[in-house]
Amino acid sequence: IADRVTRLHTDGALALEHLGKWTGRTGSDGRVEGDFAFDVTSDSAGLRSVGGRANVIGGLGDVRVLGAGIALTAMDGAVRVDSFELRSNVAQLSGLGTIALRQSAAPGIFKLAGRFSNVEPLASLAGSDTVSLDSAGVALELRGPARHWQFRGSGEAHSVVFAGNFAERIGLEASGTIDSTGLAGVQGVLQARGAAYGKVMIPALNVAARYDSLVGLDASAAIGDSIKLATSVRGAVAGDTIRAVVRRLDLVEPSRSWSLERPANVVVGKRTQIDGLSLISGSHRIALSGIFDLRDSSDVTLGIRGLDLDGFRSAGLVPVGGRLDGEMHLIGRADDPKLEGKVGVVIGASEGPAQGRIDAEMLWKRQGLQFTAVAAATAGGQLAVGGTLPYR
Repeated sequence: IADRVTRLHTDGALALEHLGKWTGRTGSDGRVEGDFAFDVTSDSAGLRSVGGRANVIGGLGDVRVLGAGIALTAMDGAVRVDSFELRSNVAQLSGLGTIALRQSAAPGIFKLAGRFSNVEPLASLAGSDTVSLDSAGVALELRGPARHWQFRGSGEAHSVVFAGNFAERIGLEASGTIDSTGLAGVQGVLQARGAAYGKVMIPALNVAARYDSLVGLDASAAIGDSIKLATSVRGAVAGDTIRAVVRRLDLVEPSRSWSLERPANVVVGKRTQIDGLSLISGSHRIALSGIFDLRDSSDVTLGIRGLDLDGFRSAGLVPVGGRLDGEMHLIGRADDPKLEGKVGVVIGASEGPAQGRIDAEMLWKRQGLQFTAVAAATAGGQLAVGGTLPYR
């Protein structure tokens, strides 16, 4: 230590065995071994330079690290990555470049790229055996002066299967800034094509979002062959609270198109508050308003008048076609909520004669569910069901 500058040299070899005991997954044991040598310099302002190298091989569970290594050249006020390589049965990653640590250093550029070919061993290690893909690629770039790094990343995966769901392609792009206050100006774009969630087909999904002092969300989705959704939200962040305005919310179904009656205010924080979110199509209406609070009292009302179900049935979202009317009301504290409402469904295609009608009323409380339901056919005949189903 001299002139308040600290210089540290360290080198050696390591071997870690029985990693399953360390991770708590005794059925996924593993071993890692390697060698290293580093020279680190720091002063009262923090880290000043790092130089050296490290090499590791090993595995954990079904994940095999065939080789991983990094080589660094010491630079005053920066870290220069001469090479970074990772080769495994899951992925191959490589990177190089410079990351500025001090304002006196020139702005740096660091790039990382890689390919994933088989994520099943990684998914199995995480406790899931239902994730697979044909191929995937990622890229990350970090550039800029010290304490004002700008990052940009992208990724793309093909033929993704997860928990019985599927997507032909998933793409993600993200960017932002890392400074002394943390993350800023974070924004991203998510796209999915040819997806299926359970029995529901989602041919296209697009989401673009931004989050810092301002928030923005633009999203659109096609569900099945006949339903389309689109929304646009803008707002601001103050502390742990987001105050936003839903400027657009469109729903297109086979028989009609829905749109916002007027922009709706939404507050998301310790509690969520929705003021007058209403979709209209002529005399038909879907309205949602109220306060939802997981720690205190909630009071939320959902009203539906004249919602055609034919498109939702063809998309696999509901079992029958027809027209839905109803109202649901959630009220009470989080430890003793109450949900009550009534719904009516006219069974049959929207352009054809009604085949029957179902009317139901319900009251759900902490103790259980009370309900009555009557199904009546247009040609005659009726079935009535009622009772109480205890929660426990």
